[in-house]
Amino acid sequence: MSALRGITVVEGGIFSVILAATLWLLAGQYYIYAAAPILVAIFLFLLSRYPVLGYALIVFMVPFDSIRGASEEMKFLSISKFVGIWLLLVIFTRFVVVRSGKIDVKSNLWPNLGAFFVISLISALMSDFKMTAMDNIRQLITAFSFYFITLAIVTPNALSSWLPRVLIASITLNSLLSVIGFVFKIPFLYMDVKTMARATGFTNDPNFFSSMVLFGLPLIAAWWLHAPTKKERFLMPVLFLVNIFAVVLSYSRAAFLVFFVMMVFLIVQYSKKLNARVVGFAVMTFILAGLIFIAVLPDKYLEHQKTVVRTEDPSIGRRASYLYVAWDILQKDPLLGVGPGAFRDVFAESEYALQFAQGRQDEKVLRRFAHNSYVEIVAGTGVLGLAIFLAIVFKSSSNFGAAARRLNKLNLENLASIVTAYRISQATIMIYFFFVSNVYHKYLWIPLALSEIALRLARAQETAAGLNVPEEKNRTGGG
Repeated sequence: MSALRGITVVEGGIFSVILAATLWLLAGQYYIYAAAPILVAIFLFLLSRYPVLGYALIVFMVPFDSIRGASEEMKFLSISKFVGIWLLLVIFTRFVVVRSGKIDVKSNLWPNLGAFFVISLISALMSDFKMTAMDNIRQLITAFSFYFITLAIVTPNALSSWLPRVLIASITLNSLLSVIGFVFKIPFLYMDVKTMARATGFTNDPNFFSSMVLFGLPLIAAWWLHAPTKKERFLMPVLFLVNIFAVVLSYSRAAFLVFFVMMVFLIVQYSKKLNARVVGFAVMTFILAGLIFIAVLPDKYLEHQKTVVRTEDPSIGRRASYLYVAWDILQKDPLLGVGPGAFRDVFAESEYALQFAQGRQDEKVLRRFAHNSYVEIVAGTGVLGLAIFLAIVFKSSSNFGAAARRLNKLNLENLASIVTAYRISQATIMIYFFFVSNVYHKYLWIPLALSEIALRLARAQETAAGLNVPEEKNRTGGG
């Protein structure tokens, strides 16, 4: 990160403008706000000096979706976007304008990502719903920018040092707040849905909330097994249980299913690496947790989970209607779809939307997501878009697998374990995508970039061990 430190002429010019704004405010009737530009300047200076802090802030803020906005009137410019734009400016001025150092943004995912963007753009330009489609292109560009920033800023060593700590801390903090909000009925930390309350934390949606919590559990499990201190080794099971309890209070049926699949992944991965003492401690911990959950489990929880197999449940009927509409779209526009994100517009014009709306002309009721990211992609960008998207995910997972195998060959089990944890977290999100629509979520794009950084980590360790591994093999990443 040393190449990213210092202040360029471009950034100095921006700071000069901020200083001028401060002087202007001091001289006028708005002098009370004169400190604001100075505070912004200090913040931007720190980000210029230590860009990794800005990236860590973006990652930390991911679960806190409802409070990331700069203001109610400027929701489109969240704090994360503001920081991200500044980081892009820092990277651009240092390495493109000033050429003060080198950055490594190479990735074997770029060809597929480029193809996905081209197909999405063509589909958007041909779409009958251009406003929606082009807005999704904007979101895709934002996701690509975040991917680029991750490659540029996150070092291989960060995979096993500060990054998992930031992810675990932010996810667990939001989970803890959601439990507190649920228990004490704090309005912005839970939501009432029909006859039940559901924990959301600062995520606004119980399904998105639980998906992010599940994303963090494999990292907590890996950190528990290889924690550098006894304090962290004791703390991780506690954090694991807090997060599970938060998932329970979300009443998410999708989370209920995905959690058990994720646990199978974890058991298969780590069971052979645990000694009898650790296994015994883990079993006792989860038995105790199970007894606590049974004692405090809301009566409606299991009843709500049973509705997932009841065809008369309204939500099941709605999800079935999404598939019918997507099938109609696929028959009419099989290759390129109706435009990125335009499923909502097509559904709004269907008879199903009118039926579920029951006479209400509310856009939120009519324009509904498919609640399935893969359905959204195939409806929006056709079979071509879905095929390339799946190729991107498969290649990324293959990168993680290749990196873990190479680290294991070097007897670096701790590093291999954390790399595998990222892979399981990614798989958890990809499974959850069958139940939510959010292709642009950062917990998709973080693992995509980290899979390349995991290969860099393996390559660096091989170099340190004196192994001469051909570069081409490294670039393909075993995929």
